[in-house]
Amino acid sequence: MLVAQLSDTHLKAGDDGDPCWGSRENDLRACVADIMELEGPVDCVLHTGDIAQFGRQEDYTLVSDVVEPLASNFFPVPGNRDHRSGLASKFLGSRMPRQQPFIIYAVDEFPVRLIGFDTLSAETMMGDLDEPRLAALDEILAVEGSKPTALFMHHPPFDVPGAEGCYKFQYDRPEAVDAFWQVLGRHPNVVRLFCGHAHRLTETTVNGVVCSTMPSVATDKHVGELPNEAIGKTLYMLHRFDERSNTFESSLRIVQGEKPSVKLSVSNFPQDIRP
Repeated sequence: MLVAQLSDTHLKAGDDGDPCWGSRENDLRACVADIMELEGPVDCVLHTGDIAQFGRQEDYTLVSDVVEPLASNFFPVPGNRDHRSGLASKFLGSRMPRQQPFIIYAVDEFPVRLIGFDTLSAETMMGDLDEPRLAALDEILAVEGSKPTALFMHHPPFDVPGAEGCYKFQYDRPEAVDAFWQVLGRHPNVVRLFCGHAHRLTETTVNGVVCSTMPSVATDKHVGELPNEAIGKTLYMLHRFDERSNTFESSLRIVQGEKPSVKLSVSNFPQDIRP
C-alpha cells in the first residue's frame, strides 16, 4: 500500500495581485502531476488540512478542479483555515453519512484502515478535542479492532520536534491531548499518525505510535530545516506500508518539474530535522 500525503496548501481562488496565490496553486498542480506519473501508483492521497486559506466555496472548487485526477481516492481533513461543511460537501459525500458538528470518517478499502479525524478548536486557531469527538473516535476504532489503522489529522497531538513556543504544542488544552492518547491506548492496532499544521518535516514516537508532520505543499510556507536538495522545492510525502512489520516507510518527495524527482528516506534526513 502506497499513500501520498499533501498538507497546508493554503489556496485562494481569484487574483488579488498577490503572486503567492498563483504560486501555491502551481505547487499543488505540480504535486498532482508528479503523483500521477509515479512508477508505482498510489492507492490514495491524504490531505491533512488547511486546504484553503479562507475556507470559501470558490476555494474548494479550485482545489477540486486541481485534484480531479485523484478525486476517487482523495481524502481530506479540515485544518484551522478550513470550513468544515464546505470541505465535507465538496470532497467527502457519502463518507459523512450522519449529521454531526465535526468530521470523522473511515476508509476501509485498503490493507490499512485510514481514519480522518477533526482536531479543530471552536475558539482559536489551535487544536482541541472534546468528549463527543473522542467518544466518536473510540467508537470508530472499535469497529475494526484488529486491522492495522492509521489516523490522519491536522494538529499534531504531541510536542513537535524542533518547534518553539506555541508552535511546539498546538492544542488549547493539554488534558485534551492526554485524553486522546488514553483512547488510542485502548486500540493497539493504531500504527501511525499523519499530521499537518506544523509546516515542518518531523517524525517522533509517542506511546509506541510513530507520528509525523510534513512541510507545507505551499513552498512559501516552509519552516524548519530541510535537506539541501529540498530547499525552495515543491514537496509532498510518500508512505509505503510494510505488511510484515505493520509499519510505514516514509520518504520526502521533491517535485522538480521536468527533471527526475528525488525521494529522500526519512532515515536519511539530517539529524537536526529528527527528534
